Order: sequence, then structure tokens, then C-alpha cells
Amino acid sequence: MYLFTRSDIKTLLVPTLLYGTAAAPGHLPLSQLGLRLLWIWLHLLQFCMANQCVGQEEDAANKPWRPIPSRRMTASAAWQLRCAMLVPCLLLSAKCNVPLASTALIIATLAYNELGLDVHWVPRHVCNALGYAAFNAGATYVGCTGNLCIPESSISAAQLINALVVLTTIHTPDFEDMDGDRLVGRKTLPVLFPRASRIATLGILVAWSIFIVAFWGTGVVLSATLIGLAALVGARFVAYNNSETDRVSFRLYTLWLCTVQIVPFLVKS
Repeated sequence: MYLFTRSDIKTLLVPTLLYGTAAAPGHLPLSQLGLRLLWIWLHLLQFCMANQCVGQEEDAANKPWRPIPSRRMTASAAWQLRCAMLVPCLLLSAKCNVPLASTALIIATLAYNELGLDVHWVPRHVCNALGYAAFNAGATYVGCTGNLCIPESSISAAQLINALVVLTTIHTPDFEDMDGDRLVGRKTLPVLFPRASRIATLGILVAWSIFIVAFWGTGVVLSATLIGLAALVGARFVAYNNSETDRVSFRLYTLWLCTVQIVPFLVKS
């Protein structure tokens, strides 16, 4: 189960857990952290299983250690388990008062994988942004009840900004997976525009950082950290052009994304 989700722990589970914990209504006890983590991981697991069942050829080239290409599990067994995972996801979400977030994630997963919307960068980015927003919403309100589940205006603004950030930067992990994407005919931004997408990434990351520090009114240290990290990540994508360096650059991108996620709450505190 860990190997299904291993690649997405740093890219989705950690940022979502940080955001949900920071944005959660104040009445939620710290004990909800374990429940929040369980909710995120179960939904991540069912997404990864669906994704890897339809992307076997790509995984054989890019990530041969995953359960299906490494023959730890057959594709049919993974598919059956993926379908079975829908039950605990929905039941836990109903119990935790976040059924809409769970339903949205299941629909986004179906569209992204089984309906093939991941083959072109436009619907691929949209599905990722919607899915990320649903993950954040679910992680924020797991276990809340009544009027406390109604988002504050600052939370809604942070949610929207985070979704737009993901919409415009989610191609960053595709740099290291270009060989596999070409193999299956996937039209990601790095595949279609190898050089231009790298240059654009630098501009997008820095532009978002400047907007975010201005919008939330961050201090000098936090502003310099976020903008400097964005410039570093973007410059690495421009300067280096191989899967190994792109993998390191993407890890730095996830650090930048985690910072973006919690900036509103660092300012608020």
C-alpha cells in the first residue's frame, strides 16, 4: 500500500496535511490529526491505484518499483482493491462530515484516469486543481460539525489561491517523467514545449510568490524566503535538463508549495 502512494506523499499528503491542520476550525482537538491523516491517505491510495492501473506502461519506464510493474500485485487485483477502497472512503467521509469532498475526489479520479483526461495538459491540470481543492477542503473540515464547517472568508481565499497555484504549476513533476509520457503519447507541457515550459515555470513561480506575499501582507523574512525559493526552483528547471536534476528540483518545488499552503496562517498567527 505504501508503494502505491510513495511518490505522492511529499507532493500531496504532506502539503494537504499541513494546510488542513493550519486551516481547521479552532475547536478541533489535536487528536483529529490522526483522523485527518487517515482520510487523506485513504483517498490518495484509491487515486494512486486507479492511476497506476491505467498507466502500467508508463510506470514500467519511469517507476518500475511500483507494485504492478514490479509484480508485487497484478493489475486485476489492484483494480479490484481500488474499487473496494471506495467503500471505506465514502463511509469515513460520511462519519467525518465531509461527504462532498470525498465524492468530488472520486469523480475527479474517474475523469482523470478511467475517462482519460490526463492525456492532454489542459484537462490534466484542471482535474489536478479540482482534486487538490477537494483534498484541502476535506482535510480542513474532517470531524467538524454544524456552523463551524462553514468556511471563513480567509480560508476560502486561501483555498482558491492554492487551487490556482496547482492549476498553473502542476506540470513540474512531468519534467522528470517525459520519457514515459512520450512512450504513452501523453501531451504534457514539458513534452509539447520542452524549453518554453521550463522558462515559463520560472516566471510563474516567481509571479505567484510576489502575488501571494503582497496579497497576504507577509513580513520581509517570509517574503524573501518564498520568492527566493521560487527563483531557486525555477532557475534549476531552466539550468538543468535531465531526470535526476528534475527530480531534485521537483522536491524543492514541493517545499515551495508547502510554504504557499501555510502562508495565510503564518500571517494570521
